[in-house]
Amino acid sequence: MFRLRWLHISDLHFYDQKKPSGLRFDQKIVTRQLLRDVATMGSKLGAPDVVLLTGDLAFQAADEEYDAASKWLTDLRQELNAPNVPTLMVPGNHDVDRSAIKKTLTRQLVHEKLREQPDRLDDFLHDEADRRALLDKQLPFFNKMLNLALSDAASIRIPMGPRDLPQVTMPSGVIPLLLNSALLAGDEKDSSQNLMLGNQQLNVLDEQSPQELLLVLSHHPPSWLRDGKKLLKLLEKRPHLLFTGHEHEQGGTVSNRLNGGSVMHFTAGAGFGDQQGEHAYSWGELSARGLVYYSRIWHRGTFSFVSDPIIPEFGERTPDGSGYKIASSLLPKPLREWLARAATAPTPPPVAVAAAALPVTVAAAPSPTPAPVSATASATKPGSGSVSPQSSPFRGLQSLAWQPQPVWRLSRWLAWAVHPQTGFGGFRTITSCVPRLAASDISALWKLSAAKPTKV
Repeated sequence: MFRLRWLHISDLHFYDQKKPSGLRFDQKIVTRQLLRDVATMGSKLGAPDVVLLTGDLAFQAADEEYDAASKWLTDLRQELNAPNVPTLMVPGNHDVDRSAIKKTLTRQLVHEKLREQPDRLDDFLHDEADRRALLDKQLPFFNKMLNLALSDAASIRIPMGPRDLPQVTMPSGVIPLLLNSALLAGDEKDSSQNLMLGNQQLNVLDEQSPQELLLVLSHHPPSWLRDGKKLLKLLEKRPHLLFTGHEHEQGGTVSNRLNGGSVMHFTAGAGFGDQQGEHAYSWGELSARGLVYYSRIWHRGTFSFVSDPIIPEFGERTPDGSGYKIASSLLPKPLREWLARAATAPTPPPVAVAAAALPVTVAAAPSPTPAPVSATASATKPGSGSVSPQSSPFRGLQSLAWQPQPVWRLSRWLAWAVHPQTGFGGFRTITSCVPRLAASDISALWKLSAAKPTKV
């Protein structure tokens, strides 16, 4: 039976350990605890088939930061007891050496010109000299990760890397597509108006067989990319899983469209965020039975990672409460059909996909963030003009999408606040609440409160 289990980590932001910073002490604790939690989850679920790193390994793209990141990645594979686990990674905006942009006038002019006219990106990528002037700001990332890939037994693949990278062995029918969304990143003015992937990267996506399952990695989500809608259009009619980082908000969405297209999008929280303690990472597993998603978030009270305790309006938890699950019948049609073919096809040996499959000039692509489901929808009883959460086609991962400005029903906020694993104040900021309590909500809240240990 086909099964793909992944470990998704993003935005670790390794600092130069030699420089004074209050954050670096917290980072040592958080990243060490992340390794321990990975080991615990790995012993429970099994080793991942692939590790996904969606950018911002470093904070200022310094060599010393990548040395720390490389050591941590080696430790990660040891904790997983999987030294050869395929590792896919893409650069983020913090993997751009901003000082390198101003080292030569050519680099500075190329960068300024493309920021003003990002639609000319493909013209620059077409010429070797122009391309180097644009990509030199990412050399620390590529050089250090290439050294890591060539210096140990790990199977690591990065976009735009040299063609002598080790091969990456993936399950049959699964094609990794690594996108460099930070090609035009460079300062605090990065936005959806001046960041883009370029047609060279999008063409690589379109060249892949629609019969293959695409694992698409990009640091920036589609909403941050000028040509993100193009990426979305290319993905929505074919089986795929899209993984991004950058926004430090963890979750997953399935966006179904009237034309039958769909997008499966997983966003990673920050492996190491900031002083607010918003750290997170996730596991996932896709099989003929459906999809299971494990969200792991930082608990400030215990200084450890725990299961996300929020009970969603749609979908259901795994029996042990550690993850969310969505049945295969509720997956997007292209993915559902691909899983059906994978279940009936003979099992050939895994196919080794060479890093050279991507041109040296490949860039990064996005996927727009679907409109969030109103949190008040589940407060309305079925039959009163609304869609019942249990019958909604948007069950499952739709519930994992974090709204840009969350509005929660009062009952859900209270359930979060009193949950014994989170502590009051919790992990996310609630901007407003809808003061609406249904009888079922009160009952669920009472059971949750009654389940808490009573202090003597």
